[in-house]
Amino acid sequence: MKNKTIAIIGIGSYISSVITSATDLEGNFVYPIVLIAISQIVKIIFTILATVRLWKTARYVSIILASSAIILFVLSVIQEVTLPEYGSAIIILLNVTKIIHFLAFFYAIILLWTMAKSMRKILRVVGIIMFFGSGLFMFIFWFVAMTKWLGFLGSVLAVLIAPGLVIFPIIFWIVEGFFPVMYFAIVQRSIIA
Repeated sequence: MKNKTIAIIGIGSYISSVITSATDLEGNFVYPIVLIAISQIVKIIFTILATVRLWKTARYVSIILASSAIILFVLSVIQEVTLPEYGSAIIILLNVTKIIHFLAFFYAIILLWTMAKSMRKILRVVGIIMFFGSGLFMFIFWFVAMTKWLGFLGSVLAVLIAPGLVIFPIIFWIVEGFFPVMYFAIVQRSIIA
């Protein structure tokens, strides 16, 4: 199997696991348990394939990817069994492990995608991911705010009308009562990318 194929499996497994993790207001999963299980199995297969493939060239990534996946699984089981309160050590450890696993996961995908290419191309891929990711986050921010303010009409308008760099934050500040610092942080990431 080629490295790019493994990277595409990783991207697909991550997208499917995020989509199938949706819950309703009561905390019940929206998608059938079979789809959730399939997306997690594909994610496990990617983790194993990426760990084996990257073992000789980037052993540290393989170790971090595999160990963070195992620790994430163990902490998730502990969370489901013990039901700790928000802010407890288990919850904080679980969130830190999720961040580490996320970074290792995508770094492994980038390494697999660009295994034999130069560093310039790697940075180009990272820049493109940051640019489009920032754009997606800004659109989600805009879409949620418009839907919250105007309901269904707001969601339609959010798709049809561009928010603008200066006008939307001012309107958000007036309506919500606080300045959207995160919006400008995402714009900054997009400019850097």
